[in-house]
Amino acid sequence: MSNEKIYEKNSIFVELNDIKDIRFLESHEKVLSEENWSGNDDNLNLKTSIGLAKDDPVINGDLFTLHPRYEMTFSENDQEFFKAAYILAFTVKSKDVAKTKEMLDDGNMLTFFVGKQLHHIVWPILRSRIINACANLSLKPIILPWTKPIKASN
Repeated sequence: MSNEKIYEKNSIFVELNDIKDIRFLESHEKVLSEENWSGNDDNLNLKTSIGLAKDDPVINGDLFTLHPRYEMTFSENDQEFFKAAYILAFTVKSKDVAKTKEMLDDGNMLTFFVGKQLHHIVWPILRSRIINACANLSLKPIILPWTKPIKASN
């Protein structure tokens, strides 16, 4: 499927659905080694991954819930010093249940939505969570980088 089609489908999906809830189901942060980070942001490396639960989306009437899992590993000079893992519940309310289900059944659309749209929605929430975790663990605050913008639609 072409990028234009994916962007068009994403725009339709966003029009059909309203965000109802975003919540953390699990939250894990761990300092691996305090010695492995100088606190210099210029030397910070971040490795991230995102995945979904195999049964996603969970459908309950007109509510669709995805369960993205974010994992982040922070390192400096190839030495890991901090890890974080989060599982969220991201729920939307659909104006057209059949159309929303059809769109989420499309693997390309779901991959795009999770990797781009959902990622852009959740990233600022994760940024705040990481800053708070650092404060709670007596680490210098780590600021997650910007995400690249999604192509504008009409």
